[in-house]
Amino acid sequence: MEDFKPDKPYISEDVMLNRLADRGLEIEDIDRAKAILSSFSYYDLINGYKSIFAEDEKFVDGISIDFLYKFRMFDLNMQNMLFKYSVMSENRFKNIMAQNLAKYLGVHQNQYLNPFYFSYSKNEVEKFNKTIEDVKSVYTKSKRHFVIDQPTRHYVNNHNHVPPWILLKNTTFSTSIDLYNFLSRPIKDEITKNLLNLEDSIDNPFGIALKSLYTIRRFRNVIAHNLKFITFNLRTPQAIAKEELRPIFEGSLIDPSDTKSIGSGDPYSMALALVLILHEGFLVEQLFTDIKNLYQANMRLNEGIVRKYEEVSHIPQDIVSRGHKYMSKNNLLEKKQTEFIEFL
Repeated sequence: MEDFKPDKPYISEDVMLNRLADRGLEIEDIDRAKAILSSFSYYDLINGYKSIFAEDEKFVDGISIDFLYKFRMFDLNMQNMLFKYSVMSENRFKNIMAQNLAKYLGVHQNQYLNPFYFSYSKNEVEKFNKTIEDVKSVYTKSKRHFVIDQPTRHYVNNHNHVPPWILLKNTTFSTSIDLYNFLSRPIKDEITKNLLNLEDSIDNPFGIALKSLYTIRRFRNVIAHNLKFITFNLRTPQAIAKEELRPIFEGSLIDPSDTKSIGSGDPYSMALALVLILHEGFLVEQLFTDIKNLYQANMRLNEGIVRKYEEVSHIPQDIVSRGHKYMSKNNLLEKKQTEFIEFL
């Protein structure tokens, strides 16, 4: 290692700030700037947003380190809020799948995990076997899992079976989605119907549900691992596409004035997927209201932050009025939901 010369050597905060100043970043208070860098890494604060606020490695006029800090805080608040609803959507999906597995296939794990109730191609055999292995590892000790987690452990130790509504609590979101994908068509369709309750005119509701779940999971992983969320773009066939969402949201959450890119693999596509999976009126209403409240609170502090965030993430400030149109169309509004309407 004597000849090793790192291409990214350590540099002090003073040198770091001088370089940022040379790149056009406004730094009014050195001590505050150092405090900000000690709380947020250089990568998160500078590299995370330079594609938004810099051109050719030079920051645009008027961008200060304090502005980046406030933008970062707003971004984190939005991410935390969407993360919360992603957990709710996962729980709702698992609850509905568990109830259908128990109702139609049985409550013992050997019943609802019977290969007879699953369908897969020759090319999917390896993935299916791994999915079942991952599910079974939740209630059996293995090289990877020396301890069975609660609440599954309680049922293993005190009951003669592990019902699906318990087992799925300890099954990862990813594995649960794969299990849903491999189920035979009749049970899969029943779960999809209960989950989305879409109009009969909508093509391939199962595909929409599966891709929405995948989209939520991928964006949630970005949030959980502190990756670049606001500029993350999910372009993969497994993700929900805008054209698949258009028949459901056209004229409400997807406005005719929206550009082609809005709702296409961006953070707004995660929000749209959340609306589909949450579905229940009170949950969807609260999602819209929380986003609106976050925008309104920050508009009073720094309108530029909110405007830029909407521009990049594509999450619209008028999401409540859009949401009201969607909920009215789908009979999700209740008579007592006056608080929601007051935001319009």
